[in-house]
Amino acid sequence: MKNIRVLIVEDDRVSAGLLKNIIDEQPGYSCSAIVDNGVDAINQIYMGRLNLILMDIGLLGPMSGRDAARLILDNFKIPSIFVSAQPDEVTTDSALDTYSYGYVMKPFNRECLFATIELGLRRFMERDS
Repeated sequence: MKNIRVLIVEDDRVSAGLLKNIIDEQPGYSCSAIVDNGVDAINQIYMGRLNLILMDIGLLGPMSGRDAARLILDNFKIPSIFVSAQPDEVTTDSALDTYSYGYVMKPFNRECLFATIELGLRRFMERDS
């Protein structure tokens, strides 16, 4: 059985809680932590093995989700999937420019979230090999 450890980077507590519950209820997945900014996300990488980051695009602090995802991918080789409530084309294009491995719109549902996660992880493994 796989053990995918997920970091949730989300500044909205309700969304973060929903994501955590969905992740923790899925066999083979666990939420390692929830943080609300890019700096804390990077600090979490040093605390333990992570396989995936669910990242809100708009975050608290000086670092956007896009910037954090790019830095994490370039330096730690951990893929991010964006979760956002902003459906505009500029946001979507900007998210894809950061080499994200997926994009899920809020409100999200379990099936769509895990289909995006599975596809994103597969794409990451194919690019990494």
